[in-house]
Amino acid sequence: MDNDTTKLLLSIEDKHIKIETGARGTDGAIRFQGRLDYRPKACPHCGILNEGQIINYGWRNTNVRLARTLENNVLLQLKRRNFQCKACQTTFLAQTSLVPKNCTISNPVRKA
Repeated sequence: MDNDTTKLLLSIEDKHIKIETGARGTDGAIRFQGRLDYRPKACPHCGILNEGQIINYGWRNTNVRLARTLENNVLLQLKRRNFQCKACQTTFLAQTSLVPKNCTISNPVRKA
């Protein structure tokens, strides 16, 4: 299965998320590994436009719960890009429309 088909089946609309692998665990849960990476337009803290002032600052792993499929739990182990702003010396995490900020439960699960 390719990346677009997998994202369609999981109801992921964010174009920045790339699904890398997927497998069923011994506990019956279906686990996917994905990556969220993009170039931010501005710093959310100080508002400076990104003209080289925002640098990549590593990765952070998060576990996102997705909607159940065939009575199995579905988890997305999402590797998110961490950024640092050189102007205000703060770090921030790549955000997606799939989950609210500081949360691990996806929006489709919240709606269900």
